Amino acid sequence: MDLIEVQGKSPRGLRKVFVVLTPEMVEGCNNQLLKTRCHAGGDPDDPFLFPRLNSLGPIDGCKAMREVTAACTTLKEPTLIRSRLLRRYTATTTQILEMTRDELGTVADHTGHSVAVHTDINRMQSSILEKTKGARALIDCTREWADEEI
Repeated sequence: MDLIEVQGKSPRGLRKVFVVLTPEMVEGCNNQLLKTRCHAGGDPDDPFLFPRLNSLGPIDGCKAMREVTAACTTLKEPTLIRSRLLRRYTATTTQILEMTRDELGTVADHTGHSVAVHTDINRMQSSILEKTKGARALIDCTREWADEEI
């Protein structure tokens, strides 16, 4: 896995948000984006993966995501693909895992949240959390029983 640092939305631009890339994604970036950028008038030696070809300033990632998902005509609900919703999904699903405070801090940093936002605002309802943990325990027990019978 590789990691890309993206400037976060803090007023002074101090917060970094990290994006994890699989080897397939890195290969796609190298084979398509970097090798063809000169055809679009870009500098092949530019250190940025998505450089601006003019001096209009930084790209608004949220606006770009809205435009791209709106252009995908095969998506049933393009409005559901938003960085805010993806961060919230990550925050709520990680509650199922039994993580230490340090591990929660790492996930929160990765999504661009503070630990307080990650754990308090995105808190999964206790009834859903209980059912999910119960189902997970039952699945683990079923696997153990299946392994014993074999």
